[in-house]
Amino acid sequence: VSLKGLNILHELLLNVGKTPNIAQGFYQQYLLALIQDVFAVMTDRLHKSGFKMHATLLRHMFHLVQMNQVTIPLFDPSTATAGQTNPAFLREHISKLLISSFPNLTRSQV
Repeated sequence: VSLKGLNILHELLLNVGKTPNIAQGFYQQYLLALIQDVFAVMTDRLHKSGFKMHATLLRHMFHLVQMNQVTIPLFDPSTATAGQTNPAFLREHISKLLISSFPNLTRSQV
């Protein structure tokens, strides 16, 4: 059942990406939450069976941001530093997520 849901999410992300006028609003509203939720489940030892699909989903979402296919800011522009980009923001966001999820890691290790 869980693998079916992961496949549906992957299909949804692929289909949303084919519709640019809808995609940007979708990404702004849901992308960070999806990344955070997939990451949380992926690092939970009870969900080992879906690891490959979790990795596929994260790779796809990271790729969207890194290749500038997400053009709408994922951050609050009013509080962001000048020149903030989605790839830089996502790297920082993921770093904070790793540090908060794994307190034994230091900033330099991440």
